[in-house]
Amino acid sequence: MRRRSVIALCVIVGIAFWCSTAARGESPEILKALITATSSSVQGAWFPARAIDGNPYTHFKAGGGSSVANPQWLRLDLGTQYLVDTLGYLPRSTTACIKDYAIYVTNSDSTDRTTWGTPIVTDTLTGPSPVARVNITFTPTAGRYLIFESYSNYSDYMQAMEVWVQGTHVGPLVTAFTINDTSTMDPSFTNAADVVLTIAAEAGQNPIDAYAVTTTSTPPAVDDAAWITAAPNAWTLEAEGTTTLWAWAKDSANVISPAKPASILYSTAAPAVSNVIARGTTDGTVAICWDTDVPAVGIVNYSVNGGGW
Repeated sequence: MRRRSVIALCVIVGIAFWCSTAARGESPEILKALITATSSSVQGAWFPARAIDGNPYTHFKAGGGSSVANPQWLRLDLGTQYLVDTLGYLPRSTTACIKDYAIYVTNSDSTDRTTWGTPIVTDTLTGPSPVARVNITFTPTAGRYLIFESYSNYSDYMQAMEVWVQGTHVGPLVTAFTINDTSTMDPSFTNAADVVLTIAAEAGQNPIDAYAVTTTSTPPAVDDAAWITAAPNAWTLEAEGTTTLWAWAKDSANVISPAKPASILYSTAAPAVSNVIARGTTDGTVAICWDTDVPAVGIVNYSVNGGGW
């Protein structure tokens, strides 16, 4: 099996600073890794995911021109219900900006706007100059989906450099889950059946009163025997190979969190390594590749110019 490790010898980090034109709501920003973006249309490679990638050099652009009529929308699936109070919006420029808009917060997963309910905000934006994040605040509203709908734009297309959502989750949320080797705490590989589980969760409107770990992505029933009062911290793997487990939290109102999966490779076979190749590149990185006779996880030790390992 081919493995590839990339060693970065030089890293250049770009940092973008955005100012805000209005006060933000009091709720924290929802992690963008938890959000999925879709849209009514898309132009070229300016996919909706680019509005939530944290990159100031990419953007989302809906399809425009005579073939696609307004309204156009950007839909944010938050993964679970949140009590949402703020949408942050960074336009591409003063002219590449949404003008007349509506915001919906809903639990409907349909693209049919008649199922979204009443907009919680309808208003008109003035393209900020200089370009800055615009914070649109509103009465906290519970829902899994936030839909940002554009009725008109200062250009032909609905565009966004970046968007943010602020809110607090209604139910519990498992924020981190790993399966670790007992000796090394490696979260990807173990050579022993007994492993360590690490689970972190946040309460929503009610306190968490139980946790569960299952072998399927189907939510356990509220009275399932898998629920225990403390987060489980140990597990015994049943067979070699890759195992995936799902962690859950349940609050005092019996609201169950979305699943949080984690996987680990369990193997007692010592892999045979062959065909080790180091390839230099011109961008300050070196790629090291090798073959193993069984699925394996590799670690590379290296030195630069005769330095230490």
